[in-house]
Amino acid sequence: MEMLRFTGCAVLGKSSGHEFFSLNQIIEITGLNRIAVRRVMEQFNREKLILKITKRPNYFKGEIAFSKGRPPLSITYHLSNKKKLIERIAPKLKENTSQDRIWRVIRARIDFTVQDLIVLAEVGRENARWFTKMLRRAGIIKQVSRGQWRLVKDLGPRRPYVGDQIQAKRKAHNE
Repeated sequence: MEMLRFTGCAVLGKSSGHEFFSLNQIIEITGLNRIAVRRVMEQFNREKLILKITKRPNYFKGEIAFSKGRPPLSITYHLSNKKKLIERIAPKLKENTSQDRIWRVIRARIDFTVQDLIVLAEVGRENARWFTKMLRRAGIIKQVSRGQWRLVKDLGPRRPYVGDQIQAKRKAHNE
């Protein structure tokens, strides 16, 4: 899944300024090996997220002269469906997990404690504390007093995905 995400992000980044891009450009951006990137690009092509444009060398006009073996193909790609590619590489969220139940309790109560989450969402203490900590780091909730929390940003009925945001903040903090 990580190879799909890395390659998909590279395709989105490369195609934003240019209409066409090559396999070598994507390999250079991702730093992955050629075989892995080519497999992912073939998968994207099968799913009709990108179009593969192959140019065969012209033997008769003297473009390329090879003494032995088959000449390499010039492979160029074109991003055909940006919206579906973004959906394809986005992380998948499961439904009705303990985090979903915690999020519903937080939205219903606005002010809450970890004990409220444990009882109303029927989850364990560590799970409630971990999710509370992730929401606090993402700036969605804040601590009002000792043990008392308040919802600051109501992001809708679906629980927010805070994993990538937290990693980005840690990276920025470490630099």
